[in-house]
Amino acid sequence: MISNLLPFSGRLFCAPREQATFDAPEIRNAEILRIGNQAETSLRSVCREGYEVLSQSAWKDLRNGFSKFLEHLLLLNPDREYLQCIVRTWVEVQHEMLSRLHSDRETLGAWLSSDCGTVTKIETDLSDRHDGGRTVAVFTFESGLRVVYKPREMGIEDWYCRFADWLNELGMPFPIRAARVVTRPGYGWMQFVPHARCGLKEELGRYYRNAGALLCVLHVLRASDCHFQNLIACGQDPVLVDAEMLFQAQLTERESTPVTQTGMIPNFRFGPEGQHYDVSGLGFVERTPTHFRVPEWSATGVRYVPGVLEPQQNVPLMADQAVQPRDYVSEIVDGFTQTYRFLAAHRKDVFAWIRTAAGLPVRYLIRETMEYYEALHFDLSGKIEWAVILPALAPARMIFSALRQEEIASLERLDIPRFILAVEERSLYSLESCFYRSGLAAALAGIEELSDKDLAKQIQYIHLSWSLSQISVSLA
Repeated sequence: MISNLLPFSGRLFCAPREQATFDAPEIRNAEILRIGNQAETSLRSVCREGYEVLSQSAWKDLRNGFSKFLEHLLLLNPDREYLQCIVRTWVEVQHEMLSRLHSDRETLGAWLSSDCGTVTKIETDLSDRHDGGRTVAVFTFESGLRVVYKPREMGIEDWYCRFADWLNELGMPFPIRAARVVTRPGYGWMQFVPHARCGLKEELGRYYRNAGALLCVLHVLRASDCHFQNLIACGQDPVLVDAEMLFQAQLTERESTPVTQTGMIPNFRFGPEGQHYDVSGLGFVERTPTHFRVPEWSATGVRYVPGVLEPQQNVPLMADQAVQPRDYVSEIVDGFTQTYRFLAAHRKDVFAWIRTAAGLPVRYLIRETMEYYEALHFDLSGKIEWAVILPALAPARMIFSALRQEEIASLERLDIPRFILAVEERSLYSLESCFYRSGLAAALAGIEELSDKDLAKQIQYIHLSWSLSQISVSLA
């Protein structure tokens, strides 16, 4: 059994430079065409709203996105029943998304200050699959305006945006930019944040001071998972576009919450043969080979090659300039320090504002997302078979073993498990009082502990993180 991340590799890993498109064998193309036709016909028959909001090119985008997923899925040789289930799920999810777009068009038009008009482009599968194959999508309208669709509760994003606005009005030394949102029950819409690199070294300096400020705010909010796909460099502003992992609960009394926990600064993962790579929001700026094997197609068949992770919209660096994020550690520390002292000076007001997050749902990771990817194992030596093989949890996290069946059930649907709790709760699903502190209580305790001594400790973590990053580069 080997792990190939087959269903996920199309989104996670870039195609080889010399092969921008795949030239698959005819028999596989015919199967993709047949299933794609079936799925599109089914969707058009149930989704009358789609005819009002989508152009023909947008329909083609939907179809192409599904075909790309099928291209990887068919390598697993799924049986007919499983394929039919995948088609039904896809139709249900797209129908739900388009119905929501149709019902919210007037609201979105007022919010965007523009007549939305017809959708000319749809980008799908922009996130992990959750809750029955639901993923983030981006819609582009005739006007050129773009909006992000998220098929989950977005109350925490709305709260984060309002909190950032409040901090800025209070006089933050480096303002925090947050994406605006429109919330709906069970889903919502987010302002599209365009990627734009800095053009001057002075702008880069400003970017990294702003990044230090954002790092401090996210540290105080006990955030996690701020990796390269959740951070967009928009000129001089680093913008967090996924806030569902604020207010992370504290599992044990001795569990520490250093600034590295945010995932914004270098924090290395290791492969089975000593490979090391960093996917942090600020640290990951260059293409990096991994130990994962992913499919590469040719006219004669498929072979498996090392997957390459490629930074996306998190890179602020100027093109063709020999600069690295580690060259701006002093700017990061400056932004972090000034913001830390600002928050400490307004401790009472910040304390009160954070309390208003009570009742909002956030996500908690039982294990790293990449561990879920690796849990899908495929035997490619003969008749293709696959199974879910989850490794045992670390001793400190064994309490979550009771949720193993929920994890497996999600993975068998090719979903990434997603566990939710309110920020003030200490229980997760059936596990009563499994956390020492709720995420809200952990954030409030952290605000109480803001001090020169703690600031010095966090700055040490920042310097150590970037020092390890430099060492890793020299060893590569």
